[in-house]
Amino acid sequence: TDYRMKSNGADARELLKEAVLRFNEERTEERLLDLLQFLRDSRVFVPCSLIPDPDHKESSGYFVPEIMESDGKRFMPVFSDREEMQTYQDRFSIVRRDLTEMIGLAKNEESVEGIVLNPFTVPFVLSRGLFDTVRRLKSRIV
Repeated sequence: TDYRMKSNGADARELLKEAVLRFNEERTEERLLDLLQFLRDSRVFVPCSLIPDPDHKESSGYFVPEIMESDGKRFMPVFSDREEMQTYQDRFSIVRRDLTEMIGLAKNEESVEGIVLNPFTVPFVLSRGLFDTVRRLKSRIV
């Protein structure tokens, strides 16, 4: 299926959620590739903690993405939009990043099994084994 992304706004976030639903309905290689393509071009909301930098008092510090645990496995949660975050938005600082940037961070954190998109509603787990596949895909943003 050739879905072209014309923006990275609300329409793109809805298309991403639809791609997850389509994949969950029919777990075929074609639907997985469609979903991975949307993920490749997505900007996601990331819950983070702000860590003060004692060496640079004039800067506010740096952000460390939240890690969640499920059945002894660790995942980096990301969200397609703020509504998907539910109570997370009240407990963490929120940054918006390209998913490919988050893949780089997750790859560097060896204990992380994958990235979980929208863990509280209709989740999709991007396993570590698919990280490089997503990063190699060509952008469909026109």
